[in-house]
Amino acid sequence: MKKLAIVFALLQTTQVLVAHTALANANCQAQFASSPDVAWRATNTHAYPDGSFSLTSSARESRIQSQVQAMQAEILYPPDPETPYLEFFSEEGVQQVQTEQAVYQTGKLYRYNISGLGPSGVLKGTLLLPVSGHTGIPNATKWKDTDTYTIKRTAAGEVTTDIILDAKSLDFITAQEIEISLIAGKPVRIEYHRSGSGGPGGYFEGRTMEFTWDGK
Repeated sequence: MKKLAIVFALLQTTQVLVAHTALANANCQAQFASSPDVAWRATNTHAYPDGSFSLTSSARESRIQSQVQAMQAEILYPPDPETPYLEFFSEEGVQQVQTEQAVYQTGKLYRYNISGLGPSGVLKGTLLLPVSGHTGIPNATKWKDTDTYTIKRTAAGEVTTDIILDAKSLDFITAQEIEISLIAGKPVRIEYHRSGSGGPGGYFEGRTMEFTWDGK
């Protein structure tokens, strides 16, 4: 009898877990269905844990889509495929002004001044995360499905933390909805690490980005 009770309890637990998983999947699909602007990202994007996206618009999504296409073309460009720089699109309503252009092997990064966050100091937006292309298209094609990646955050005087940990690569370019805590007047840096195709390492400028918030 005890064994039967245990089996019954396990079956009930399994049913609850399956129901919760089905609900989460349904909510995710509903999010895409209810927002035509992001419908094109149904297979290449990691949304926030609750299934939501950064505030967006048709114009913003058009810019993101164009950038994804350009980055993928760079990875798949014969006979000399390359590795694109990571890119960031802040959510609607945030002012993002580029102050420095990333240049390979110079130490120059994509650096941005940020305004319009309000008292939270949290920058929300979409990161575009490419696989490496410079070792050839076969590797890039494999890594787009097998890689995981981690996003690290560092600010002066603070310990580096993982704000995205071991997320699964979804395509040649994975879109990641992200929240980055900023500090008024101080630069905050993010670093992009991949399991198969490497981290900042020899491509520091292409895998690192810095934001400075004005406190407003």
